[in-house]
Amino acid sequence: MDPRVTRRTQPGYGLRDSLLDLPTVSVVLPVDHLFGAKTDIYAHTEMRGMDWERAKSMEWI
Repeated sequence: MDPRVTRRTQPGYGLRDSLLDLPTVSVVLPVDHLFGAKTDIYAHTEMRGMDWERAKSMEWI
């Protein structure tokens, strides 16, 4: 990162503060359900219905 940007910030707007303020969503499910070749939801985003529902855990961090 450019030190001219990261070293000259207003109080409360430093790099550490900015990274801690990033909204993050954690989604946990079996890898095959996310990236598997036949049943994944990543490559089959247009599929609908109960056959494409997946159990998961989701958390806003």
